[in-house]
Amino acid sequence: MKASRSYGEIVAEYRMFLLAPHKEEHKHSRAITLWKYFSRASQKDKKDYWGKLYNHTYSYDGLTLNGCDIQRALRKHLVRLQGNRCCYCRRWLPNIAYARPIEHVLPRSVFPQFSIRYENLAVACYDCNKQKTADNWSPFKPPIRKYPGPKDCTEFFHPRFHRFDSHVRYTRIETNDTALTIYLGRTVQGRHLCSTHLKHIALMEAVCTNNANLKSSLQKLHGAGNMTNITHMRKFEEFMTLLNQSICSFAG
Repeated sequence: MKASRSYGEIVAEYRMFLLAPHKEEHKHSRAITLWKYFSRASQKDKKDYWGKLYNHTYSYDGLTLNGCDIQRALRKHLVRLQGNRCCYCRRWLPNIAYARPIEHVLPRSVFPQFSIRYENLAVACYDCNKQKTADNWSPFKPPIRKYPGPKDCTEFFHPRFHRFDSHVRYTRIETNDTALTIYLGRTVQGRHLCSTHLKHIALMEAVCTNNANLKSSLQKLHGAGNMTNITHMRKFEEFMTLLNQSICSFAG
């Protein structure tokens, strides 16, 4: 098995998404039009239109099309491609949308023109998404007009281009009360992912799952991921950020 997917495979996956870009079949055609419009506009204007797509509502023929439904369809599509595992740590993804956010491989804060670029989107677990934040792991610097391909990503792991098993091997030991994961990079890209990211995730999991009280509290917090009160959500975000920072400080 090759370590990277070919351009043809990526195109085939994109076409698969376009077959069902909305949960309602009669809205597929309009959903494709809306997706392509925002994707092109984002690249042309060099602006981050991800949130704009999410909040967009389009009315036609007595029907309503919401951009957030297109993003939900995309998440479902990507989760299926990833075998229901996080694109980075390969842990199982929970069935809660908030706990499995859509990840921008090249961060949209640095590369806003790729905010709605299919190849730039994957699904990560909450921990990986929060740990990576807006870090630019790539050697690319703005401005770049063309999205890089698999052959260009030689220094960092790109979850849409690279096959995880060819770049990283991991051993996971889990009992009723504890969990321990050891990651080993097999390539330049894999070693970069391990040293930059996965060692922090492994440590965070070990600390949290091996502490019964903390584990119980975190399970309740993650279970509250669909909270609608914006004040509570912000407090939740602040707490998780501080917790991640505290745990990661041990990893050096």
